Amino acid sequence: MSKKAKRSLCLLFLLFLLFTNTLSLSAYAKESSPDLSRAEHVYLYNFESNRVLIEKNSDEKLFPASMTKVVTALVALESLADRLDEKVVITNELLSGHEGAGMKLEAGMTVTVMDLLYGLICGGGNDAALVLSRICEKDTATFVSRMNKFAISLGATNTTFTNPTGLDDEAMYSTLSDIALFCHAAADSPLYMEISNAKSYVYSPYSSGEKIKLFNRNALVGTYYAQGYVNRSADGIMSGVTDLGGYCVAALGNTGTEKYLCIVMGATADKNNIYSYKLFNELLNYASARYEYKCIAKEGDIISSIPVENAEKYSENGDGEARISCALGEDVYVLLDNHSNEQIRYKCYFFEDTVSAPCPLYQKVGGVDYICGDRLMATVPLVLTEDVKANGFLLLMDNLKNFFLGKFFIISLITFLLIFSLYYYFIELRHRRKKTKKIKYRNFY
Repeated sequence: MSKKAKRSLCLLFLLFLLFTNTLSLSAYAKESSPDLSRAEHVYLYNFESNRVLIEKNSDEKLFPASMTKVVTALVALESLADRLDEKVVITNELLSGHEGAGMKLEAGMTVTVMDLLYGLICGGGNDAALVLSRICEKDTATFVSRMNKFAISLGATNTTFTNPTGLDDEAMYSTLSDIALFCHAAADSPLYMEISNAKSYVYSPYSSGEKIKLFNRNALVGTYYAQGYVNRSADGIMSGVTDLGGYCVAALGNTGTEKYLCIVMGATADKNNIYSYKLFNELLNYASARYEYKCIAKEGDIISSIPVENAEKYSENGDGEARISCALGEDVYVLLDNHSNEQIRYKCYFFEDTVSAPCPLYQKVGGVDYICGDRLMATVPLVLTEDVKANGFLLLMDNLKNFFLGKFFIISLITFLLIFSLYYYFIELRHRRKKTKKIKYRNFY
C-alpha cells in the first residue's frame, strides 16, 4: 500500500473517531443538562429515592394557571366521593361566570358528578370547575376558601386561590414547591389518576340522548389538541395554558424501575414546539439515561458486631468480650448517577452501646446510613443475626445489680432514710420535752 493511501486511511480513521466522540459528548451533554431556558419553573422528582433531581425557581411566585384545577378536583373528590352517581341538573346559575375551555355544558342538561369530574380533570373544563364548586358549597367563594385551607393542610403556605378554574388573576399566585405538593396529593388519589390518564371520555346528558366526547388536554396522554408529544411512560395529572401562566404540564413518568414527577411551568411555544411537553419528554429521557435505582447491598450482609451481656453462649473477641454480629435488615437500594465518580460509603450507628440477653433474632439495634458526597442516599435498619439466650445466673445478678443501682431503689432508700430521720428527730424531741417537765416539777416543790 502506498504512503498516500496509508495517509488517507489514517485521516479517515481520525475523522471517524472525532465524529463518534462528538456524538457521544453531545449525547452526554444532553443527558447531563437539559435546556431549561424555555420554561420559568422546572421540577423533577424521583419517588424511590425521595429526591429532587432538578429544580428551577421553585420558590418564586407564579401564576398557577390550570394547576389550580388539581386542587379544585381534590377538594371536589373529598366532598363528593360517595356521590359520584348523583345527577346534577345544570342551570344558568351554576354556569354563571363561565369563560374559556369547557365540557360543553348547557342549562337544562342533567349529568352525573362523575361526568363533571371527567370534564374537569380530563377535559380541563372551566364550566365543570364552576358547577362542582357550587354543588360542593353554597357558592364559589366558599369553595375557594376551602381550596385555600386545603392547600395549607398540605403544607402549601405560599399559595392563594381566587377562583377554581385557574383563569389569570393578579391576586392569585403560588410557587412551584406548592404545586409539587398538590401534584403529590393527586398522585396519591387512584380516582384522580384514573381520570387524568384517560385519553377521552363520552358522556350522555339525561333525556337528550346526545353523546358528547371529551378529549384529554394533556398532549402527553392524547393527541387531539397537539400531536407529537405522546409519551407512553407518562401518566397525566394536568396541563394547560394562560396568558400570564404560560404553558404548563405536570405528569408522572415511569422509566421501568423508577417513577418520577415532572412539572414544567411558564413554558413558551412557537410554531414548531410547545416547550412544556417537549421539556417534559427531554427530562424523562434524561432521568432514564442518567439514573438507575439499584440494589447495592443485600439483606443479611454482616456490617458490624455489638457487645452482648448475660449470654448463655457467645463468641469472644481478643479481649474476651462477648459480641454478636449485626447485619442489614433489608436490601439497600439507591438512585445511582451513571455519570458520577463519587463513591458510596456507609456509616453504622447503634441505639445502645451493648445489648443484654435474651436477644431475639432480627432485633433492631441500630441503623446504617449510605452516603454519597454529602448526600444521604438511604437508611436501613441494623439487626442481630442470632437468637441469643440468657445465662440464668448472670441474668439474675444483672437484675439485682440493676435493681440496687436503679432509680427506684435509690429513691426508695433516700425516702426511707428521710422518714427514719424525721421519726428519730421527733422521738428525740418528745423525749427531751418530758425530761424538761420533770425537772421543772422538782424545782417547784
